[in-house]
Amino acid sequence: MEFLARNPFFRLIIPMIGGILLQEHFHFIWHSLIITVVFSCILLTGYGFLPAKHKFFLEWIRGPLIIVIFIALGAMLLKEKRERKPKLETENLSFIGQVLDIPEEKNKTWQAVIRTNKIYRDSLWHRKRVKLLAYLEKTGQTPPIKPGDKIIFSAYPNPIKNQGNPGEFNYKRYMAIQGIHYQVYIGEDSWEKSGYEASFSALAFSNRLRLDLLDRLKQSGIDKEEYAIASALLLGYKDFLTPVVKDRFTSSGAMHILAVSGLHLGIIYLLLHYVLFFLERYTYGKPIKILLILIILIGYAFLTGLSPSVSRATLMFSVIAIGQVLRRHSSVYNSLAFSAFVLLVINPLLLFSISFQLSYLAVYSIVFFQPRFYKMIELPMIPDKLWQWFTVALAAQIGTAPIIIHNFHLFSNFFWLTNFIAIPAAALIIFTGMLYFLVAPFLPLIGQALGIILSFILSALNHSTAFIRDIPHSTTEPIWLSDIQILFYYLAVVLISGWLIKKNGLYLKLALGITIAFLLSDISMQYKKNDQKELLVYNIANSSVINYINGTNNLLFYDQTRKIKEEMSRYMEPYWLSKGVKTCKTYDLSLLKKKKEESFVAYQNFLCLNGIKIGYISNKDVLKKLNPQTKLELDYIILANDVNVSARELNSYFDFKMVILDSSNSYYHRKALSNEMAEKGIQFHSVHENGAFKSIVD
Repeated sequence: MEFLARNPFFRLIIPMIGGILLQEHFHFIWHSLIITVVFSCILLTGYGFLPAKHKFFLEWIRGPLIIVIFIALGAMLLKEKRERKPKLETENLSFIGQVLDIPEEKNKTWQAVIRTNKIYRDSLWHRKRVKLLAYLEKTGQTPPIKPGDKIIFSAYPNPIKNQGNPGEFNYKRYMAIQGIHYQVYIGEDSWEKSGYEASFSALAFSNRLRLDLLDRLKQSGIDKEEYAIASALLLGYKDFLTPVVKDRFTSSGAMHILAVSGLHLGIIYLLLHYVLFFLERYTYGKPIKILLILIILIGYAFLTGLSPSVSRATLMFSVIAIGQVLRRHSSVYNSLAFSAFVLLVINPLLLFSISFQLSYLAVYSIVFFQPRFYKMIELPMIPDKLWQWFTVALAAQIGTAPIIIHNFHLFSNFFWLTNFIAIPAAALIIFTGMLYFLVAPFLPLIGQALGIILSFILSALNHSTAFIRDIPHSTTEPIWLSDIQILFYYLAVVLISGWLIKKNGLYLKLALGITIAFLLSDISMQYKKNDQKELLVYNIANSSVINYINGTNNLLFYDQTRKIKEEMSRYMEPYWLSKGVKTCKTYDLSLLKKKKEESFVAYQNFLCLNGIKIGYISNKDVLKKLNPQTKLELDYIILANDVNVSARELNSYFDFKMVILDSSNSYYHRKALSNEMAEKGIQFHSVHENGAFKSIVD
């Protein structure tokens, strides 16, 4: 209670987060939420008018009422945010808009975020601000647009949606967090630059400035791979990072330094704090020092494209710095809770952002656990500093490990060794890089020398991460934690924290009970996986992908038009891990003419998976080999590759339960088949429209 009394925003943020989570899962209606808030406020107001003697006996009711109010407010914030998203007709519309970010190169397009100013409808231009994820047809090797450009274009806006595969990354919610709900494809002849000056946009200005700094960084002489790392580390621009570099930094536990966040702002804050120490000697020196630090931090946020993670960190350090000016030793916990409270009020969807979760969990964990770990051992000078670094890394892992494992399915065993190298290197790179940006335009020779130093540090960091990654058993993967296991983990951490504060043995006993529940949930999953039987047809663009899971036996059948192994980590492996399956056997459907194994039998275009009979029809020639007088009994018919077969023909040759239209079919073919199946009363499932087909086999 004493902790909550000293940190009032901590008392408010917890129920508000609870309300956001409850709304996400139960979708309360406005009527019930408003009644809850009004009724609770009436009771709270009535309590205030009670005589003092009655207040004393009813003191316990005030706290729960405030909690209920903030739970309801959290739910209302999320509901209002979801309902406030813009509505656009899915028809060809004309827009006037402004490019907000740096175009990203794709195989056949340039991807950029465009914010519309006007939409042409009913022979008039209407003001409407909507963020669109735009794909411009590629006609050259350089992007045809820059941040801040105003363009006129025509396109069909399509709602952003997930593929509907079980366990996949929630891309729709990820884009919604950024305020983007629609995407458009803009052909070469469907757009042109506007002759009018675009209105000022802080985000567009920030990204144009960042684009200029990226060009200047390229002139420093560092090689391509080091340039990609420097772009990410200094300016938060990660589009140049190759899969090889990402894998190297992820496996070594250093990926966090490539995502500009609180770590980078903390480094800059500390550097400025020590560099500007002399200002504190003067009468108004401390406020001036803090003001300069805030201006530089906000300026750095502009350089990195005003990313959410940097904006969060800037707000957090601003609160701490202002507290110092006011000579109030405000609690770090309260400052963190206040910044999180403000951000969630503005955008409650941030709660589901992985970077939001990691940044706050890491800082809370460091603030609480690091001093306690550090005091365990007293060491002389250099060993003491190394021990201090180690305890910081260990404390951060306590807070973030479950989130990292759940989302990335790995754990870096040498994270502590990586941080000894990566964090000092990041500090040197930030200092040298910022100095290079300031000096190079005016003093080219000094700028060239700084470029050489920067290249050396980047090369050392790059080789160090490669060395750590190549150490045997550097990572534990693939691994999985369920949502309930994550909940058990954090409950145990909270109880252990309570024991460290209060030294009450009850907390430790409860933590032990939660730990046992965690282990039992894992044992339960291991037991259940032996009896699981599932058939899936995935929604992967232009592909036929059939998956059969029987216990720990995992079979994947696919067509040869796609390198399906490249898609496994994105679309399938997370779900397999959640089912306790780590490996799979793959079979090419085009080569699978006749095969018999313990788990399945294949003949021509037909599969029998432990009694489940499937017909895979990608060519009409299959029907010519069948006898219409003797219908073939099937459970499922999968139609693929725009095969020209009618519902009447299917009924003539087969007795079946359901037709599945996989993702290898084109839009118009899927639409025609769906209409025909509906007219004939045939049960069907289109994976493109309805998501992956999934059947639990008895």
